[in-house]
Amino acid sequence: MVVFTVSSTYTIFPFLEVIVMTKRVKKCGAFPDYMLSEFLRSPSGGISLSPASVDVTLSDEIYRLARYTLPRSGEKVREMLPLFGATKHSLSMQFELGVSYLIPLKEKIRLPKGVYGWANPKSSTGRTDFHVQLISDGSSRFDGIPDGFQGETFCIVTPNSFAGIFSYGESLSQVRVFNQDTRFSQQELEKEWEKNPLFLRMDGTPIAFDELVVSDNDGSVLMTIDIPKSGLIGYKARLTRNIFDFSRRDYRIEDWFEPIYGDGTGILELEPGRFYILYTKQQICVPDHLAAEMSPMSARNGEFRSHYAGFFDPGFCGTITLEVRSPISFALRDDQPVGEVRFERVLAIPKKPYGLAGHNYQGQIGPKMSKHFLEP
Repeated sequence: MVVFTVSSTYTIFPFLEVIVMTKRVKKCGAFPDYMLSEFLRSPSGGISLSPASVDVTLSDEIYRLARYTLPRSGEKVREMLPLFGATKHSLSMQFELGVSYLIPLKEKIRLPKGVYGWANPKSSTGRTDFHVQLISDGSSRFDGIPDGFQGETFCIVTPNSFAGIFSYGESLSQVRVFNQDTRFSQQELEKEWEKNPLFLRMDGTPIAFDELVVSDNDGSVLMTIDIPKSGLIGYKARLTRNIFDFSRRDYRIEDWFEPIYGDGTGILELEPGRFYILYTKQQICVPDHLAAEMSPMSARNGEFRSHYAGFFDPGFCGTITLEVRSPISFALRDDQPVGEVRFERVLAIPKKPYGLAGHNYQGQIGPKMSKHFLEP
């Protein structure tokens, strides 16, 4: 069993008393909700927590970028502003289509040694095609927050389908914190599957482990796409000059997306560069002691991106909304593999698993739009 060593310098993190009975801790994985607030400091004092992640929010300092790249080890992001061709921008101005913007986060992230983080875009950004990445001082990985991090973290926002307007304190990304990589091996996946129905059919009946037709045998589960021969398949983003206000909750779907219906073939041809909202044929059901993540793309599945916001909190259950874009003409057929899901452990069961507090996407079936839209 993996051991996480804690020194006396961590007394500034009082939550560790919950899990640290001695100086050697044997629980490993992602930190749950009630432990996460100790890693962030916000000038407003409020922190928005999910079962195994914490929201990070935009400050009012914004730079329009001509280009961007990752910092090297020891390099601060602010030192790279000349390289980025950064010019001052304002929240009162629109974020232009196809242009990237750099925004420092309001929150200060402070991690002790032996603790690191990863970020994921929120579902609301992925489903509206705003590409969101985090970069951190000294981290040469997008969305990565290094072990023992004490620097500054920034959000990069790139509107892909719609120009946008954002507000101070808007949350576009969420951070997860770990003390160990606990993603399942193939053997661990099979053992967990025997105890809990991790995937369901559309009618709610469990899918058995031995029913997996295609597998990479690496602890991941291949999700397949649902393209019915009739009825609603999903949505395609319209080509529009309208500006998407991220604070609104009353948009009509048809003003921003066009519906796609089955034509009797069970095939959908992706137009190069266009953005689609689709969904998986399976429901994923994440037990309260686990979390899950879906990889955004894999050359084994095809030259297309299937997901932007790929994190699933403990307690989530429903079909997976796919946020799809391909650089080439590519045909998707019903039940074709589109992405891999990996499960991982959390240190302790969250106080509020997903769904208990009325989360927007719990129980979703079919192509579910973001919270900005009225229900169809």
